Amino acid sequence: MQIAAEIAGFSLGQADLLRRAMGKKKAHVMQEQKKAFVEGAAKRGIKREIAEKIFDDISPFARYGFNKSHATGYALLSYRTAYLKAHYPAEFMMANLSAEMNTQNFQDKISALIRECRRLKIKVLPPDINRSYYRFTLQDDSTIVYGLGAIKNVGESAVEEIVSKREEGGPYKSLSDFLSRVDTRRVNKKVVESLVKAGAFDSFEENRAKLLKDVSLYYSGKGLSANQISLFGGETTREEKEEITWNLQTKLSFEKEALGFFLSGHPLDRYKQAVPYLNVTGSTELREMENGESVRLVGTLVKLARKKDRQGKPYAQPVFEDYQGEFQTIIFSSLFQEKASLLVKDGCYLMEGRVSKDDETGEVKVIINSIESLDEYRDLRPQSLVIRVETSFQDTDLADRLWEILKDYRGDIPLYFEIKTDKGTFKMKSRNFAVRPDVRLLEKLKKALGPGSVKLVMSNGKNRAGIAGGSKV
Repeated sequence: MQIAAEIAGFSLGQADLLRRAMGKKKAHVMQEQKKAFVEGAAKRGIKREIAEKIFDDISPFARYGFNKSHATGYALLSYRTAYLKAHYPAEFMMANLSAEMNTQNFQDKISALIRECRRLKIKVLPPDINRSYYRFTLQDDSTIVYGLGAIKNVGESAVEEIVSKREEGGPYKSLSDFLSRVDTRRVNKKVVESLVKAGAFDSFEENRAKLLKDVSLYYSGKGLSANQISLFGGETTREEKEEITWNLQTKLSFEKEALGFFLSGHPLDRYKQAVPYLNVTGSTELREMENGESVRLVGTLVKLARKKDRQGKPYAQPVFEDYQGEFQTIIFSSLFQEKASLLVKDGCYLMEGRVSKDDETGEVKVIINSIESLDEYRDLRPQSLVIRVETSFQDTDLADRLWEILKDYRGDIPLYFEIKTDKGTFKMKSRNFAVRPDVRLLEKLKKALGPGSVKLVMSNGKNRAGIAGGSKV
């Protein structure tokens, strides 16, 4: 601001507008400000090229720059937190998880922190009515217990009541025991339903659907279901005796409703045998990719916004989630009209597209070119591995290099070689060696032999699909 005032003659108000324009990186506003800056500098006898150079030099600093005292304080804080994370990782992550509770969008922040815990090999146990407190706690040097206060609709007063009665009378033995001991004015129906959806009662009943029904019966004054202790001694109707269960998809959907993310599992788990062979990119890598770069992703559909383009044709802006978090996409009209019926909430998909970055906001989206249900790949299994070489096996150096890679991946999948010579291409099967086509093996072979040198043939029992280094061909 001082530079703008002294060089270009800006008032402090004008200089502050310049600072905000630089910070928000609004291109059209920046051009207007640059013109005013250069013109103001010229009136003070400063050459145009020098004024433009000064403006260009201060632009990056204005986006993220500190004075020395501020920078020193941040440097010291960064050093101390880095030290704590390196030497006391579980304690550090526990404190960060608790610190984010009740902040804006805290569930997204907690989800990111839990992914970091997994990267650090720190286990985060799910919420437990007999083990959890309001905040996240440490069980041992590598295990954190989820805090009840990080569950939607569960406030500090309710958790104080739950912990107080637990410490007075010992661990809760069942849902009926729990409901008979806590003050249900502080621990109301909405609180208990959220605890059930989050899995906090799983230690004595894993059927969350049944528990949720029992909660509804209790708060409606009908008592609990047949195999729970009735709090009112009343008869249980035939309808109430019927056992209900949720499938994995429903269970995880309710879990995400309560926690803001998937904790005990993920909808993609149903396809965990096939996904490693599909050569997909994790959503956190999108920010590092170039604008327009091709990408392949898998994800479960979180939400679908339907829009209309300028011609009035429908298109969609779906949000998907993979193991690393949510990512935004766009499906334009022609593809959306073709695939609209395929897209259902919590469905899992394989998609290909290109990265689209907004220079001003930094927002990253994926323009989807093709999308299909992962159900097509659910039973995908390796059938054979083909290695393509353009030389004779009399090349002992190549043979030795291949053996060094393959020897650690002995398995039961047939191994073939396609050998390209001056006389044509010959395919032969290895008689003495079969492979275990781990994704790491594919990467090593691709690195040693180059792109297009490895083909993994997959089958779902009905069809066969070629996977080149993990990519469908």
